[in-house]
Amino acid sequence: MLMNLFEWLNSLEPQPSVSLYDSSRVIDAKIADILARKSEAAKIQIAVNEQTMELQMPPPVSLSHFLHLVLELYTHWTKSKGASSNTEGTVNTLVWEKHFRAQT
Repeated sequence: MLMNLFEWLNSLEPQPSVSLYDSSRVIDAKIADILARKSEAAKIQIAVNEQTMELQMPPPVSLSHFLHLVLELYTHWTKSKGASSNTEGTVNTLVWEKHFRAQT
């Protein structure tokens, strides 16, 4: 039986040996590549989240005050246009000044 074992061992083909150092370098390179891609994906996700938050925030300046002013001036202008024919579609400067002072 021991003789059969030795004959079997002699019949085997030698296999190329792989260096543990080379194998560990390949594994380390793959791990570093994966971690770099994960890190880059995380940075991109953070940037997307920040931009999404900015888009969901209300604008820093409200235009409702100016819209109200324009509507008031238009209303006054249409009334003054009907009352006097010499305005011919222009807003009187005094009306603008009056409304501007009243709003500030």
